[in-house]
Amino acid sequence: MGTNTKAIHKKLPQFIAMESLHRYRIGGYLMAYRYDHDQTQEVILMSA
Repeated sequence: MGTNTKAIHKKLPQFIAMESLHRYRIGGYLMAYRYDHDQTQEVILMSA
């Protein structure tokens, strides 16, 4: 049980970083979408 918990704690910061990055990118897309619909489609295609 102890080693299992350690492994989870090791991966946790990485998971949080990925999660926040994902939300940041979605937020950026939404902002750009509201700003300029056509521009957003180009951005998504470029970063896909």
